[in-house]
Amino acid sequence: MLHDTTVTLDTIAGAICAYLRLSVIWALTFSLIEVAHPGLFLVNGHPFDAPLLTGGARLPDFLYLSLITISTVGYGDIVPVTQPARMLAALEGVIGQLYLAVLIARLIGLHGSSRSRAGG
Repeated sequence: MLHDTTVTLDTIAGAICAYLRLSVIWALTFSLIEVAHPGLFLVNGHPFDAPLLTGGARLPDFLYLSLITISTVGYGDIVPVTQPARMLAALEGVIGQLYLAVLIARLIGLHGSSRSRAGG
């Protein structure tokens, strides 16, 4: 994606995959820190108390949290309650927005340069 000189469907698909991969990495990070230090996140005001996946926190819930955080929707049904967890969630939101801003700028730049080469 970074080495392409034109905007294609593959470029866009690669950008989307990278964005989703970032959210999976953050979900795993949130899950790991919840396993290491239970109580860092609350679900609807309560600690994670549902059945755990093989010694780990509920990964689907953390994937949901990650997607909501990286997109900065932030419904608030799963929330970080400690300062380190809050900082990680804030960092994910900032990284998600920077990724989108840089990605859109890059795609527009590629599209503009490919059009100018084709027209001139």
